[in-house]
Order: sequence, then C-alpha cells, then structure tokens
Amino acid sequence: MDRSNYGLYLFYNSLFLVNGRPVCKVQPSRGLRQGCPISPYLFLLCVEALSCLIMSAEKNGRGLGVRCSRGGLLISHMFFTDDNNLFCRASRECSSSIQDILMVYEFGSGQHINLQNCKITFSPNVIANTKSVIQNLLGIPAGAKQDQYLGLHSMMGKNKRVLFNAIKERVWKKLRGWKDSFFSFGGKEMLIKAVAQAIPSYAMSIFQLPVGLCKDLSAVFSKFWWRSEEGNKKISWVKWVAFCHPKSQDGLGFKDLLSFNQSLLAKQAWRILSCRHSLVARLLKAKYFKNGEFLMASAKNGCSHIWRSILWGRSLLAKGLR
Repeated sequence: MDRSNYGLYLFYNSLFLVNGRPVCKVQPSRGLRQGCPISPYLFLLCVEALSCLIMSAEKNGRGLGVRCSRGGLLISHMFFTDDNNLFCRASRECSSSIQDILMVYEFGSGQHINLQNCKITFSPNVIANTKSVIQNLLGIPAGAKQDQYLGLHSMMGKNKRVLFNAIKERVWKKLRGWKDSFFSFGGKEMLIKAVAQAIPSYAMSIFQLPVGLCKDLSAVFSKFWWRSEEGNKKISWVKWVAFCHPKSQDGLGFKDLLSFNQSLLAKQAWRILSCRHSLVARLLKAKYFKNGEFLMASAKNGCSHIWRSILWGRSLLAKGLR
C-alpha cells in the first residue's frame, strides 16, 4: 500500500483481533477520553496519518516544505509532542494545500484544530499584501518575531544577552520565592542543585550562553546561599568558584555553568558525529560541511549561533576523541 494513502486507511478501516481472528470493522462513536490508557497510541496513529497527508502533498509538488540551504533537505513538517510545525512557501497555493490537508485530517480523526492557538511566522522578505492574504485564507493570526517555543525565543538577533535574560529572570523569580523561608545550608544546596541550576539546562544544551550571563547566574546563586538580599547584604566568605569544586576537593559540587554549558554542547556534537543519519545531522551537513567531515568543519561568515555553539562544544569533544 502506498504510504501516502496509509493514513486515511487507518481512519476508516479499524480492525480488532478477538482470540487471534479479525472481526468486522469498528466505527468509533465516542471521542478520545483523557486518562484512557490507549488514548496516547490513538493520538500517535492520528499524527502518523497527518504526516502521511503532508508527505503526499509534498510528493505531488504542492509547494510544501522549505530548504535551509541550496541543495539541502526539504523539510515540510516537524512534530514534537502536541506541537506541529508546518513549513511552506508564502503563497496562496501552499496555503490552500495546508487548508485542504487540515480539513481532511479533521474529517477523518474528529479532532478540530483551534486556530486561535496557532501562529504564522513569515520571512522578512514576504510583502505585507501576501501576509494579509494568507492570514485571511487560513484564519490564523501572525506571531511576533520574539515568540517563544519550548521556553526559548524562536528567532535570535545580534544581542543575544537580551534574549537570554529571560533565563536569569526565571531563576531569580524562583529564588526570590524562597527568601521568606528558613532553609538550612543542606536545604539550600538541594534547592540550588535540583531546581535553580536545572532551569537553564535546556537552553545550555542548544546555545552557548554569554559569559556575562553565566557570571550573573552564579552571583544570584551566591546571594541566595549567603542570604544577600536588597537591604540585607551579607558577606560572601568564600568565592562561588570554590563551591563548584567536587566534595572530595573541599567543595560542594555545584555546577560551573560555563563548563556545564560546554559539556552539554559537546554531547550534541557527539550525536551529530555518531548519528549521521539523523535529521539535524543531515541538515547541518548540507548547510555547513556538505563536502567535508564534521570534525574539519569551521564557522563561516553569517552562520547561526547554534552552529557556533556546537563548534564550541566540539572543541571539548576533540580533546578526548579517539
């Protein structure tokens, strides 16, 4: 069976095995219920059908998909848990294709898409008239350039410290909520290690944080440890760097954010090196080292901050790579 038609086949031809024998087709009369153990698998089947519909439209040349580089991969959609990202050219024909796909998906799965929770992000090269036509056709509002996805800004400018200041604010807000409580030094240690230093972990696994931001976060941790607050300052008797040493070396085992950031990016570099058939590895290869190897790739003029961050992590990986 053609993979493009497999998704529709799942919708309308549901068979169940009873005592090892297939029974008649089942037409569900009730929707999915929250808490049902089988509901996650049914959602996966529906998402697989949606993916097949998109790939079928892409194969038929309906304009879905974008390329990050010349001759690179054509990416039409990306799914992450309950978030679906669709990529296409900014044209009326592509918008009509997306609208047709969503209508078929709604009719087959019974799930209705809330257009008010959807956002459209346009390239800076798209003219205003085209933007208004596409928005009116799809009924989806346009998102701002600084919209966040998974806690991070979807677009970055030259001043990266301004974008990452949201991480500092989240950490400070969390620590400020604990200032009225009386914790022992053991309790503070667990809160800093398990909660405060875990907040920027996801961002550090993708981006290289500015050195100044890492120092500011370390200063926030130090103030919380010594209870140095506004109007109630106390002396920091030991430098925070000493607290980052292992306990076997008379430290407390706190994370050095700069070293932790580089180690997480080195892990991403190892994944690109070991899993060369993954989507991100193929995308980066087509854009930055099309005719070379990852270990020999360099930072080109105008390359993204993500690529520079991965190269920074690769420098740590190369020290112990055999």
